Amino acid sequence: MFRFLSLTGLLLLAYSFLVLPVHAQTLPPCGQGQANALADGDIDHYDLVCFTSIPDAYITTASNQTLLWIDRSVGANIDFALNCLAEGTVYVNARSACKRDLAPTDYISDIKYNRANWQFAHYGDGGWYGNVENYILNQGLRRIDGSALVPWTPNYNSFNIHNFQFSYLSVASNNTDIISSSGFFVDPPSSPNAYRDINDMVAFEANYPDTTFVYATTSLARTLSSTVSETFNTSMRQYATDNQIPLIDFADIGSHNPTGNPCLYNGFEALCADYTTETNGGHLVQGIALQRVARTMWLMMASLAGWNPNGSNPTPTPPPPSTTPIPLPGDNDHDQDRDVVDLWLLLSRFNTVYTPYNLLGTGLIDIFDFNFLVQYL
Repeated sequence: MFRFLSLTGLLLLAYSFLVLPVHAQTLPPCGQGQANALADGDIDHYDLVCFTSIPDAYITTASNQTLLWIDRSVGANIDFALNCLAEGTVYVNARSACKRDLAPTDYISDIKYNRANWQFAHYGDGGWYGNVENYILNQGLRRIDGSALVPWTPNYNSFNIHNFQFSYLSVASNNTDIISSSGFFVDPPSSPNAYRDINDMVAFEANYPDTTFVYATTSLARTLSSTVSETFNTSMRQYATDNQIPLIDFADIGSHNPTGNPCLYNGFEALCADYTTETNGGHLVQGIALQRVARTMWLMMASLAGWNPNGSNPTPTPPPPSTTPIPLPGDNDHDQDRDVVDLWLLLSRFNTVYTPYNLLGTGLIDIFDFNFLVQYL
């Protein structure tokens, strides 16, 4: 059929299928214009320039806060990115997965970015409404255990900040129900007992008055953007603005390349090719993507700790200590240390499947768990 098209027509047809950045933006310096972190209620691509301006005192305060963020596979990418940022290795010694296609000038890693108090939970399966229900009911959640995801029931009271993000799969073009009359931003009267929408989230949050809840736009993929993703993320931004809720605008950050150019697919914001090796998906594997999402999390946490890049910054007040300690991997007797008693308990289950003592892998207590625990004795 293409033989009936002119050369110009063929070029226009090919162009229509590409994900390309459009006009360039001039990014303002930190503290000026839109680069003001949470002062305007959200973290977006303008704010990333502020990362290196965070004072050490606020980095320490942010590190001491306890964060639980709920996400899908991109959440695991963020978890890995935070580890890369905290390793403190110089560029030449950094793990290759931390610096894939990353220029040395764009690489930052320092042990001061200690994220030990920040935990990631995978919200399991069940569609977007199942993800909401799993979070609200604290069921079906999983955590990273070595290279596997294992069941986890986190103590919500032990985290003073929660963040929930939908996956790009939740806003794929075939998921029109998320923006429908029974979608996430609507309270369907026909389903009074279903936990699936923003009203259910608000009711859940009321049970934790001392917790700060941070909302987020969705992650994005290279070619799954559509009216669904655009409508949902626009609604999320407006809801956060109207209700004065802090927001991480992951969709905005992912759809702008490092120089500020927006990336589009069929006219809708899409993940830039700079951040993934995938043709259609949206997993963040490129070094520059890991740096950007890790810096985003630190900007959010520092801002919530009181840092303001466009105003006065008194010495931050550290948050009160949590009354419920974060679980320590390998502390099998739950006395907040790792000692020979813990090792004995581990050995008592050796070569059996026992998730509570499992440190690495999928549940089997083996030599890898033994070696992991021995390093702390």
